[in-house]
Amino acid sequence: MSKPAKDTILLALLIALGGAVYYLIVRYTPFAPPCLIKLMTGYECPSCGITHMFIDLMHLRISEAFRDNPFTFIAWIPTTVEVLYLRYMYSAKKDIPRSNFVFIYILCGSAFLFGILRNIF
Repeated sequence: MSKPAKDTILLALLIALGGAVYYLIVRYTPFAPPCLIKLMTGYECPSCGITHMFIDLMHLRISEAFRDNPFTFIAWIPTTVEVLYLRYMYSAKKDIPRSNFVFIYILCGSAFLFGILRNIF
């Protein structure tokens, strides 16, 4: 296995481990970080509800997870795949296709639009 592939697998494992540790901390301790944007402005940011979404997913409560944060529910798998792909391309010292940058811009624009629309409706 090539070094870039090993680096990418290691990153995926670190992301999974970090998620598992965060889940255990939030689920079994009183610690749960609040959204600073919501505290300061009263408006929900595009990522409000992600912790609840992942906890609901861990308990296979799919519809509740979607209600917690519909944008992230739809976007987190392609985003994670994109991050791992970019890590692989960077490690392999290969050029990143333009379509990947277009995807990132669309994702960021969609998150911004979702953040606005969720506070209007």
